[in-house]
Amino acid sequence: MDSGAELDWRQLGALDRQGNFAVYHGRNTYSLYNHSAGRNYLALGSILDNEHVTVAMRDRFEAAKAAPLSERLLLALEASWHTGGEIYFPLRSAALRVTVDDGLDRCVLRVDDSDDPISALRCIKENYATSEDLFQKLTLNPGSEPVNPGQKKPHSIVSLSAVWPKFCPRNKLLYRAVIERIKSKHPPPPGQALTAYLLGYPRP
Repeated sequence: MDSGAELDWRQLGALDRQGNFAVYHGRNTYSLYNHSAGRNYLALGSILDNEHVTVAMRDRFEAAKAAPLSERLLLALEASWHTGGEIYFPLRSAALRVTVDDGLDRCVLRVDDSDDPISALRCIKENYATSEDLFQKLTLNPGSEPVNPGQKKPHSIVSLSAVWPKFCPRNKLLYRAVIERIKSKHPPPPGQALTAYLLGYPRP
């Protein structure tokens, strides 16, 4: 980060591998801003409706310790919204990203334009949740899991193509990895593009 004059307008937060955090609020940060933190997490914001927004995020995150990280983060985001959130502009977008130790994104979900982006993000997450583990396993070990309960051959590309369009996350790295791993073991029929075949839309 450039330490020039613009830094006075920035709000920065960081966590290290040991769960320690650091926060910087530039002296020109306007409106209400603050942060709430604990071991392995940090919530911060500016232009907030009230001083309780990041506190609500912290409390909701702490209360859901048994839940997966993606769920805890989304619960914290929902808590911030219900407590007042940011007030400068009407909220139109929201995003959730979790990357795990193998370098793959566990989920990359986003809403770019919605009257209720937090609820829309929740809807996307719940629709994707049923296939989240499946896509991780197929990426790391293609053919290791059946794509649907009735499938007798786990490595069948045809069965994979039936579910891919509906549940494929916006994750180019994961998508490319699946393409390349399957391509090496199960080439598509002659004259048919692999990507089109996986997506279920064979070329004429």
